[in-house]
Order: sequence, then structure tokens, then C-alpha cells
Amino acid sequence: MLWKSKRANNMKTKIQTANKLLAKPITVLVFSNKMKQAFSILQSPLLELKNYITKQIDANPLFERLPSKNDHQMDFESYIKNIPHKDSLYEDLSKQIQQNFHDKKEISLAKTIIGNLDDKGFYNPISQKEIEVTEKIKQLEPNGIGCENVQDFLLFQLKQKNKTTSLAYLLINNHFNDLLKNNINKIGKTLKISPKIIFQTIDTDIKTLSLSPISNYIENNNYSIIPDVIISYKNGKWIVDINEDDIPEFTLNKNYLKLASKENPSTTTFIEKCYRDGKWLMKNILMRRRTLQMICIYLIQKQYQFLKGKKSLFPITYKEAAKELNFHVSTILRAVSNKYVQTPRGIFSLTYFFSKNIKTTSGNILVNKSQKELLKKLVDQEDKNTPLTDEDISKKMQILGFKFARRTISKYRRELRIGSAKQRKVY
Repeated sequence: MLWKSKRANNMKTKIQTANKLLAKPITVLVFSNKMKQAFSILQSPLLELKNYITKQIDANPLFERLPSKNDHQMDFESYIKNIPHKDSLYEDLSKQIQQNFHDKKEISLAKTIIGNLDDKGFYNPISQKEIEVTEKIKQLEPNGIGCENVQDFLLFQLKQKNKTTSLAYLLINNHFNDLLKNNINKIGKTLKISPKIIFQTIDTDIKTLSLSPISNYIENNNYSIIPDVIISYKNGKWIVDINEDDIPEFTLNKNYLKLASKENPSTTTFIEKCYRDGKWLMKNILMRRRTLQMICIYLIQKQYQFLKGKKSLFPITYKEAAKELNFHVSTILRAVSNKYVQTPRGIFSLTYFFSKNIKTTSGNILVNKSQKELLKKLVDQEDKNTPLTDEDISKKMQILGFKFARRTISKYRRELRIGSAKQRKVY
């Protein structure tokens, strides 16, 4: 009886604990359509925002488009107006998919794939169907879009040139890792050919290949950069202008609300929804403008000397900016994503002004863009027959006033995608 009683008590305790857990509210982050719209507007560059707002104006009967301003204040507006609209890569590929694909499921899957390409235009298929559809996508323009990685793209280009039996194809297909590590002597011994022949093949057949289908696309389309923000210095003052001149202006027709009360319930509900959607859109556009203004004012304060052309960039992180501006880090990231700023020193990506590196606990700056540029310059000027080791670079940097350990040089070299001394050596 004692054992049964103890067992029953244990069971009762477990049930009570389970009930408490079930009763405890669980916080789940759910993004509503309104939140998604707010994120999308904040993240959109100028042309995407223009297209999005135009569609919203056409879809909402309460929106009234206002006439364009006659008093253009920005010198660059006429330049912007004369730039012809060019489809984004996604838009371009979507049109090609509609023209070349006929099965509805394949069209849907193909659009999902092109919407998930990485920044180099690569995609890693996870099913047999995705592999089949991706093979078709590779034939679109730019050729090779959707290849799995650099190796796959190099092989694709050689296939297009009918060089599947060439030494170049063999090297990339079977000895790619050794090529990356510059193990030319090892490859030569395996294939029983001289390193000289391998280097000749690299120079004539491999170096001429592109490393990314995206690079070909951008080069062929020759895009003009339209700044989302203009920072200027006039009469001793810094001025921040958010470029919205190409965005259609609109207002809400409140007369519809007066009519709503006279209509049937379903019509009234529809009109009230349109009004709420309109107010929310206007609020999000205003929030985008204010957020960009605050970030750019912050950048002026931090990068004043750089913008005046006197010093290199001061290292700041997204986390530091978010803390000072009282934003979440994700808000900063969305706001600067895919946007450009025109400054007295030229046009830069907004992300250019931020660094992923942070300060040490002692407060000393670990890295600066200018120091990375110096590292790259030392490598560019080295003798490729006897390239600099990380230790050599560290010593040269110390002579120039930058104290970095060998392992730190190695880390920054990898971030700059610079090979080791062995990989850079020319035999």
C-alpha cells in the first residue's frame, strides 16, 4: 500500500507539473502581413520601393495619386528620371521561366529556386525534382545561373565550350581541391605530366572562365547606381536627403469613409480595411525615411573625417549603431541592405561604413578597413615566385605601425579571400 501510495503521489505531481506547463503562456513570434510589409519597405532600395508603392496605389481604391512636384530641389533628379528601368535578376529570370517552362508545378518550383539563389547565383538542390528543374534554369540567361558552386559553374562553362575531354575539365573535375591549394607538383605526378603544361592549361583555359554567373550578368547589363540617400556639405552644414523623388505621391480619399456608412456591411468593411491599409503604408514609408535619416546622421557623426577626405573609415559595428540609436540590430541591417549613399567622396554602399569586427575588452580597435586594404596591397606587390608568408606580412605591418599577430593576419587574409603563400606561389 505504501508503494502504491508513493507511486500515485508521483503520478499526481507529474500531472500537476504538466498542467502548469500547459497553462504557462508560450511566446511565439508570428510575423503578420503588416509586419512583413513594414520589413519589406524598410529593406527595399529606391526602384523596388517605387514599384511596390505603385502597385499598392493601383490596388487600393482609396488612394489618389498626387501630381508630381514642379520645384525639383535635387540636382540629380533629372539624371534619375532619364535612367531606363531595368528588371532585377529575379524579374528577368521569372519572365524567362514563364516563356520556357510549361508545367505549372515546375514554374512554381523554378521561381522558388531563383528566389533562394545566394549572392553569387548558386543554389544547392535538395531533391531529384529540384536537380531536374535547376538543370533547365542553368540554360537561361545568364548561363549557369543556379549551378551548385564554383566548381560546378566552371565545369558548366567548359561543357558549353565542348571541352569535356580537355585537360582543364579533368583538372577541375578530379583535382579541384589541389588546384585551390596550388598543389601543382602533386597533380603533375598523379597525371604524369609536367607542371608547366598544367600552368599553361590554367592560363589558357581556366583563368578565362568566370567564377560566378552573377558577375557576368551585372557586367553585361551595366547597371547605373541610383543613390537612396544623398549626404552633402553646404555652407558649413551637413545635409541628409532621402531620395524619394521617383516615388509616386498619394493621399487617402476620406470621402469614401463618409459613403461607407450608407453602404451594406460588406462594402463598409472593405472600405474601412482599405483605409487602414493605406494609413499603415503611409506610416511605414515615413518610418523608412526617419530610420534612414537617423542612421545617416549617426554615420556623419562617426565618419566626419572620412567624408571630408581627411582620414580612413572609423570602425563601427551594427551592434554599436543599434545601441546608440535605440534600434534593434536587425532594423539597422534591413535599413542599410541593398542601399547606396552619395557623399562628397563618391557613392558607397551603406554597408561599407560598418565593420563586422569589434573592439577588444581593453578598448583597442582590432581591425580597420584601411588596414585590410594595406594587407591586400602588400600581397599585390609581392614577388609571386617567393610570396610573403603570414609571418612576413605581420612583420611588414608592424614596421608600418600596425601590430598584428601571425594568426590575425591569417584570419584577415581568409576574410579577403587571399590564398596562403603556398597557394599564391607561381612555379
